[in-house]
Amino acid sequence: MTDLEKIKYTKSFVDKLAKGVNPNNNSKIPESDVIYDEHISGCMRYVSSILQKIIDNDGSIGYVSKPKKELFNITEKQLANFAFSDIPLNIKELTNNINSLIDLDKIKRVSQSKLLEWLVELGMLKIVESISGQRIKTVTNEGKFIGIITEQRKNAYGSREVILYTREAQEFVIENINDLVEFVRENTEKAEKQYDFWTDTDDKKLRDMYSSGSSVAEMAKVLQRTNRGVRARLKKLGLIETRSDAK
Repeated sequence: MTDLEKIKYTKSFVDKLAKGVNPNNNSKIPESDVIYDEHISGCMRYVSSILQKIIDNDGSIGYVSKPKKELFNITEKQLANFAFSDIPLNIKELTNNINSLIDLDKIKRVSQSKLLEWLVELGMLKIVESISGQRIKTVTNEGKFIGIITEQRKNAYGSREVILYTREAQEFVIENINDLVEFVRENTEKAEKQYDFWTDTDDKKLRDMYSSGSSVAEMAKVLQRTNRGVRARLKKLGLIETRSDAK
């Protein structure tokens, strides 16, 4: 018996004891037994959880570093297996269908937010302010042209507009997936740079662009920062009062 097998065997004993079962013959342990004390049974469950972590680490004790995953990317061979749906998909379903094609143990998944940001950059969606003051996404004429539609759906709070992707829209995404891969890479680099110190040169450029009326997206692109990072710096420099002031 290997060490890992011994650990699994030990865990099976601990689990049974925690449930009040004699691991030797699977009979119920009398309720008068000390094993039923909540502190003891709680310790048994804790020990079981530790043993499970060791089992998940293939018998290694402590933290086991995992290989760093590659940024989202996908091959033509994998794309050939994409299951197009004649029933319009919401963004979660579309994203899940894409991620189901890649090896998630080695490749980072593409998030719903990144897919939406990409579609906004392409002009298929746009961000507007709702009556309640929330920033929401709506479909542009370009988006409607490629098959992005909206539908009113009811929930516990009333009805809301849901953006859906027809088969034509799904085909557009898959045909342009390489552009999405590049978009994810560029945004990841920006996100990593947002933790870099802002230099005096960066601040001067930011002030100049803000004064000339540049948008947050334009400033972020030039300075290689995220939109959130630009808004935070504008606020710190006293150019805006709240992050929502910058568009």
